[in-house]
Amino acid sequence: MPHSTDNTTPDADPRHGDHPHNLSAASYTNLQALLTIKLSAVPPYHLPALTLSSILTQSPRTLHIPHTPPDIQLDFFLQNRAIIDTYRGRPIKDEEKQNINVTRAIWYYRLDERMQWVRFHDTVRWNLAMFAALLAEQEEEQNMANGNRKRRTTEGAKTKSTGSSSSSLTPSACRFIQLYLAAVLEHHNTPSSSFAAREAFVEKWKKTRWDLYTALGGAQKKLMKNRIKALSKEWEAELDHVLDDMGKDGYESKVAKFVGCVIPGRRSDGGSVNAATVMGGRGGETSDKVGQSGAVGGYLAGGVGVVDAHSSSQYHVDMSDTTSRNPLLDALRVPYTPTAKASKMQGQPRMPNCENEGEAMVVTDVRHAIAAVLKMRPRDILPVLMRLFPEQG
Repeated sequence: MPHSTDNTTPDADPRHGDHPHNLSAASYTNLQALLTIKLSAVPPYHLPALTLSSILTQSPRTLHIPHTPPDIQLDFFLQNRAIIDTYRGRPIKDEEKQNINVTRAIWYYRLDERMQWVRFHDTVRWNLAMFAALLAEQEEEQNMANGNRKRRTTEGAKTKSTGSSSSSLTPSACRFIQLYLAAVLEHHNTPSSSFAAREAFVEKWKKTRWDLYTALGGAQKKLMKNRIKALSKEWEAELDHVLDDMGKDGYESKVAKFVGCVIPGRRSDGGSVNAATVMGGRGGETSDKVGQSGAVGGYLAGGVGVVDAHSSSQYHVDMSDTTSRNPLLDALRVPYTPTAKASKMQGQPRMPNCENEGEAMVVTDVRHAIAAVLKMRPRDILPVLMRLFPEQG
């Protein structure tokens, strides 16, 4: 079965003898099954349509995946699939346990649903909401400390203030949050032309104890689901107001990049019917729920950025000494037996206490983060995002 569907011209059937690999029917069937199982944990439509025929004929879409760095392309993924699955497809901070290239591949191929740059899963949406609210709250506290108390009174806020110094984010925590949001923005807006933000975030994630929120309790999950639902309506109203205030050009250059990405809203309409014309031609998620198919597919024809390769012979990434004329086929032939089904492999609890678990620690107590989401409003958050992530050029 192909990994996804598209409208490209089918590859030539390699069983007809028009290629250098003449396979028996049994070999062809076995290789197709191996390809299917190696790609089974990758979300649908994250990759172009991949079949055994495209591997055997080395079609362009197998040799170059635009939204993936050149040193962890498909040959790396297929070659090291068993190593990537060592910890059930989860990224591990300890370099001795997991090579940085494997960690990067897990993030770029979206194998762990809790560790992604796409707001398709609840956990990602909750992290984005908490991180944005925490940054806005942090700026508010700093302004108040500096004597600036001109902020508008938040109507209907019932949450007690969490402005004590014990709740404040450290500079390192703020930097981690900003790097994550920058990686999300890059993935949605320039997924093929630059990898700098995503590479910087993975390096920060790998080298520090900071981590995403991945283990909310039952009551906390229910609270966040209800709050995210309410926030979606609040953001829709705020985006309409900002569009009217800024005009089309200002909205497009300063606000549109956040919509359906860091903040909720449909990429097809920018949060409202009026904003639909503003988003014309801009790729990305079509909505919070259907964004999985649109997040990357619209960029498959883009260019590729340049990043430093982190080759490691320990993980067999050097394919230069292979005797085959088809490195992808060699990589596919490496044996692989999954350790768990994809549905079970994704979503394993990583921080039962929500605070830290040996190698990982969240930027602030989860109760404080949720309180910030309840307190801060879109009108508080958007100016902070625009200041921290200004228009480029």
